[in-house]
Amino acid sequence: MLDIVLPILKWTGLVLLSYFIYMSYKLLLYPYMCWRKFKNYSNVYVTPKFVPLLGDLKMITEDIQNGKTYYAHRVREAPFMKGKDLKLKFEGYTPLILVESNQALEELCKLVPSKIDRTNTNKGLGRIGRGTLLFERSTKRTIVRRKLMTSFLSLNSSSRHIPAMVRHAIDVLHLMKDGHSYDFIEHSNLLTFNVFTSILFGDDMIKLANKLRPYKLPDGTTEFIPMRDLMIKLFKAYFAQNFHPLTSTCHFLSDFNLDWCYNLINPFKRDYENYLVYMQASRELYDNCKDEESICKQILKNDQVRDEDKLHDLNAFIFAGAETSSHAIVSTLFFLKKSPKAFEKLKAELCQAGITKEYLEKEELTKEKLEELDYLACVIKETLRMDNPAAESFYYAAYEDVEICGVPIPKGFPIKIDYTPSHYNDDYWKDPHSFIPERFDSESEFYKQAHSEGKAGVGFSRRGFSHGLRACAGQTFAILEIKVAVVVILTFLQNYEVPDELLKKSEVGFAIGSTIPAMFKVLRS
Repeated sequence: MLDIVLPILKWTGLVLLSYFIYMSYKLLLYPYMCWRKFKNYSNVYVTPKFVPLLGDLKMITEDIQNGKTYYAHRVREAPFMKGKDLKLKFEGYTPLILVESNQALEELCKLVPSKIDRTNTNKGLGRIGRGTLLFERSTKRTIVRRKLMTSFLSLNSSSRHIPAMVRHAIDVLHLMKDGHSYDFIEHSNLLTFNVFTSILFGDDMIKLANKLRPYKLPDGTTEFIPMRDLMIKLFKAYFAQNFHPLTSTCHFLSDFNLDWCYNLINPFKRDYENYLVYMQASRELYDNCKDEESICKQILKNDQVRDEDKLHDLNAFIFAGAETSSHAIVSTLFFLKKSPKAFEKLKAELCQAGITKEYLEKEELTKEKLEELDYLACVIKETLRMDNPAAESFYYAAYEDVEICGVPIPKGFPIKIDYTPSHYNDDYWKDPHSFIPERFDSESEFYKQAHSEGKAGVGFSRRGFSHGLRACAGQTFAILEIKVAVVVILTFLQNYEVPDELLKKSEVGFAIGSTIPAMFKVLRS
């Protein structure tokens, strides 16, 4: 008997020891080696102390506990990024490179897509976005898909949807009563989701999109929620997976490509089942679309793209477009109230342009009318500078050994573009911590002074929609949607109140993932 048991115990012990050594290397030794390696480069920002396992999560947690937005530490890091081209970041135990300086970003763009390109790490949004062109490499197939999508997102193509944007904004505002406080992020999500559903699939599909569907909760119960809430909850669930102990110690349990493993244990099993419900909802919209004017119908007529890719890319429209736009709308409303002069100046511009509640109810808002609103454009640009809906880009990866600003980056190493510190770098921007829309008005005195000092934030300093081949394909549509929403809100509500404690507090933001409530009071009279 011992002859059988002892060899089994011996090999079991060896396997466990090997696994322990591997996990020690993966979780501790390899991150530490990266920290030591990049610390030798003077143009790479590396934290003074190595923080094992937690990495930047420690600072994120501290910001949230102090009532600040989770990326507030990125704003505080801006002075330390001066003179730095790159930053070594740790997402938990995973090291990655953040592109910081304008020079580094320019070099990155030149390397895309030949040596560096998008990749899907199956983390966070990447879980919901599997198969979309957002995360796939720039092959001939994805380039065809991108061209097809962007053809519907140009200014001329997007402008025909302005009446629908106005209509859905008014419908959402009708749900809000005078003198009551509402979560403006929730209502903005409803607005942008309805806009995207209408444009992608037709007005008749909004009811189907708002159909209540089962979502399994961590406590074992099930709630029934519409598709837009499914999407938001899924993103949060997959983001939380990044920091689950089993994700790092037993990664195979969270691997989408190993279905037999993925269905073994929660939260991976539960989140995957919720993901299938979400994809089924997307499929229903895709299959039931009948509006010949919808983007879905136009895409269906194209025979250069596979049906499966069409479904994934339409899905990408919703979760990458609707969610980002809604947060940008709320941030714009917040900063307008934080800067009363800007608020009054924008209201005066709308009045001068003849855009009133009566006008929007009787006339059709046009692209030309919106283009008259120069100050509105400046306000939105300044909002995206101070509180971009995303703190950093999607993942890139080096597909061979490369150098950026003289720093060697090995094949396979993950890379992202950092947005926040650049927008607060006083080498690029004059008075970067103040909300000053005039910095984007070339006729203003502020712009002229900033330009003379070389601090007008030109070129790669502006990162709201990223840069290069993989820049946001829907930026024109997004800006148009944000403009329409802000115009309708300011004319139909007349006014709104942001709590004083929120206005007085520093390091407040409403980008995706923010835990700060946007409870604004509606004032119609």
